[in-house]
Amino acid sequence: MKKYKIYSLLFILLMSFSCSDQFRKEQLEMAEDVNRLTTPAYLLSGSIVRIANFYQEKGVNDDKFNAIMLYYQQLFSVKSQSHEEFAKAPDNWGTEYKLLYDTQAGINEAEAVGFVSTVAAQRILQCLIFEYLSDIYGDIPYSEALNGREGDIKPKFDMQEDIYTGLMKTLDEAAITLGSSSDELDGDLLFGGDKQSWIRFANSLKIRMLIRSYDAFGGSKQSELQAAANALIIDNNDFNAALAFEGTAANNSWIWGPARSGGEEMTRRKPSAPFLDLLKVNSDPRLLTWIAPALEPWGDVDNSYILEDYYAYPYGINMLDSIGQDYGDFPFGEAYVGAPLTVASLEYVYGEGPGSGSYDNYKLSSYTSIFVEDANDLLKATMFEASEVSFCLAEAAQRGWITGNASTYYEAGITQNMERWGIANGDILTYLGANPLPAGNTDALTAILTEKWKSLFTQGHQSWFEYRRTGIPTVVGDDPDYVALPFPSRWRYPTYEVDNNTENANEAVARLGEDTQTAKIWIISNTTPVK
Repeated sequence: MKKYKIYSLLFILLMSFSCSDQFRKEQLEMAEDVNRLTTPAYLLSGSIVRIANFYQEKGVNDDKFNAIMLYYQQLFSVKSQSHEEFAKAPDNWGTEYKLLYDTQAGINEAEAVGFVSTVAAQRILQCLIFEYLSDIYGDIPYSEALNGREGDIKPKFDMQEDIYTGLMKTLDEAAITLGSSSDELDGDLLFGGDKQSWIRFANSLKIRMLIRSYDAFGGSKQSELQAAANALIIDNNDFNAALAFEGTAANNSWIWGPARSGGEEMTRRKPSAPFLDLLKVNSDPRLLTWIAPALEPWGDVDNSYILEDYYAYPYGINMLDSIGQDYGDFPFGEAYVGAPLTVASLEYVYGEGPGSGSYDNYKLSSYTSIFVEDANDLLKATMFEASEVSFCLAEAAQRGWITGNASTYYEAGITQNMERWGIANGDILTYLGANPLPAGNTDALTAILTEKWKSLFTQGHQSWFEYRRTGIPTVVGDDPDYVALPFPSRWRYPTYEVDNNTENANEAVARLGEDTQTAKIWIISNTTPVK
């Protein structure tokens, strides 16, 4: 990377002088070389930053993922948490395909100059976004999706099985390339040019995909899954695919921070009762890191802990001192109170009942103040973490898909996630001692997948993808007092794509049966939820 910076500096200096025609010719030749040499590195840096930010934005702020998975309830609308939002098709998927086009531009430039490691890294990022899109919709444009410059502006929708097969093949090839290449990986803001970390990323992403598609492939991928489990993977938080936020501007700050959202987005959402209660019941030490107590508890509670710095937002709304008896089912006398789920009570949550303002509620818990900082050591733009890999392998071992000790993987997943959130080692050991992996198969799978759900807090998209497959945790589901529609298994195809790529979209819908939020896509076609 240093030599490219030097070339750029020389070019700038030379351009500042008045020179002969021959000298200008040499300048142009140098400019062409410099642009060619530096572009692949810059494009890789750009892809990393944009994809990490997009992925984290979706993971924490997209209500269609997070409200439905009960990480929070919205104070401003109930459409996502009551499943209504899923009946409507999104306008487009332009943001996602723009990210894919960016990676393809980086691949094209890197291939032109033989930067094979950069090509491999860009392809891994590309696989991440293609997998994300396919997991949402099912069949999507894939093999012809990025051929617009060649005039292919109406790409076919590939079948999800073919997409998964192609992506996993690409990940294998990228890992092989990175393991054998000798060129430097310049512009790598994610792992600092460490190719082994990229190999870990590729293999871990493949493990996620193999677990998710294991039943859809009819159990034919067992040997591939075992090989991936034995390979280099993200097995330590030091290898997490995550970027720290700088917090100096909106585009490099945490999603709920003042620089990006004005600090208001977090206050529009409250932790749900099932999420918070499960943390309380199991004495999970992450409770104190993630959740703040209610500012004005519902009943006789020692208020001495109520300090302004518990919350990210200085409350200024006049609240009623008590609530009506209509809310008698709620936990009076509790310091930590989650937002209720039932439709009958949601009006209280989003601002039309006693004790609530338009976007706030003194009587309910909020998130802690770290979530409204622009930068914090605990806040990352995350694409993949060690705990997810460990829980994948714990499930695989418990189901007999791979060899290995499910309990060891289970404890590793809990430990890695708690360490990632700054929990002290003594508290981790206490929790592990009180919450060992149960002996029975169903109980063990329930424990593994429930802990995985908790660990995916701030990664709501991955949590939703997993719940569709497993039905765990049981706190998420079709509560008749809560939901207005059946639990959604996909998003409908974007209206822009249906209107402008009609023939190919219709072919995909014909394979699916109908373009509804409850249609069963290939990846969950053979799954049987645990519950």
